[in-house]
Amino acid sequence: MSLYQRFHDRFGSAGVILGVIALILALGGTALAAKGALTPQQKKEVKKIAKKYAGKNGKNGKDGAPGAPGAQGPAGPAGKDGVDGEDGAPGASVTGTPVNAGGACGTETGVIYTLSGTPTKICNGKTGFTETLPSGKTETGVWALGIDDEASIVPLTFNIPLVEAPEFVAFVNQDGKEFSGVNEEGKPVYVTPVHCEGEAEEPTAPKGYVCVYGDTEELGGFPGYFGVLTQYVNTYVSGATFPYILGPEKAAWGTFAVTAP
Repeated sequence: MSLYQRFHDRFGSAGVILGVIALILALGGTALAAKGALTPQQKKEVKKIAKKYAGKNGKNGKDGAPGAPGAQGPAGPAGKDGVDGEDGAPGASVTGTPVNAGGACGTETGVIYTLSGTPTKICNGKTGFTETLPSGKTETGVWALGIDDEASIVPLTFNIPLVEAPEFVAFVNQDGKEFSGVNEEGKPVYVTPVHCEGEAEEPTAPKGYVCVYGDTEELGGFPGYFGVLTQYVNTYVSGATFPYILGPEKAAWGTFAVTAP
């Protein structure tokens, strides 16, 4: 093993460098004594030797563990209000143009509304029972027969026409009995109502039928001698007819109900 290696193993790189510097100083002692400092040549040699034997930088150590989060700081002051924006342009207004029957809505009237150049057509619809009585809906009316001693035909007019003619069902007298025909003597026979369960004050009818209710009967039996005049019982989409025979100076009246088929 060389002398340098022994010296290096014992004193390390720093010790070697210091030893060299000391040697240079010893050799140049006269110059140091005279001037009190190293000559430029000596400084250059010392730097060269120090650079040659300087140790290399060690590897970076591992990152330490993260520290705990600090306490939350106080809230900062509220910011100032921003500057108000400029007013927007006025919105577009809606305009309406009437539509006459025969125009854009066909047979109906309506209105065309326009907004920002975009038109919207709104047509009027059919309202209420303007054409025919809807299925299952009921309308009511009254009937009356004047003083006479002959057979009369009583009309029942439907305020709102039906789509199809109803079935003529029955008559109900003041006692709430339904007429079912005449006996051998030609007198009316009444039974518990089969179809017409209303009364003169509140007439009703099942779907597809007409029910006639007697309120005042001066003949002694409503609807009189109906059985001999059945050919005069008729129904239509706009009404019905039924026969009534009155005695001298007699009268009768009541109500009816019809429910669309």
